[in-house]
Amino acid sequence: MHALHIQLDALEQSLKLDPDSPKAFEAWLLLGKLRLGNPAWSTRAIEALQAASRLQSKSAEPWALMGELYLRKGFKANALGCFKKAIELDPSVPIPPELNLAENAGEIKEPATLIGRLGTGLKAMLKKDKA
Repeated sequence: MHALHIQLDALEQSLKLDPDSPKAFEAWLLLGKLRLGNPAWSTRAIEALQAASRLQSKSAEPWALMGELYLRKGFKANALGCFKKAIELDPSVPIPPELNLAENAGEIKEPATLIGRLGTGLKAMLKKDKA
């Protein structure tokens, strides 16, 4: 049996024991990452990453990984939604250039560059100070 299959089997077996434990987040995330490498496992990768996102709702990583997978599969709207959620959770998440944020400004309102993000944050802080 291939080493990757052994890892996948071990992770799947461990998750069957306690899939909703807060400690299961890392296992779900790893399972999702391992499944990302095989296009035939795309649906199962999304399921694992969704489970990880439910366990740690403030983690951006599962959302960014789902966005990357959806983008690879050609589901741009799903990718945009995932990256939007990832950015809400962590503004430093890198956005793939092929999403062209200027073109999709209505979908994701965050600027694509770090300087742009800092500028947006500064504007928001200044508005609060004036109020």
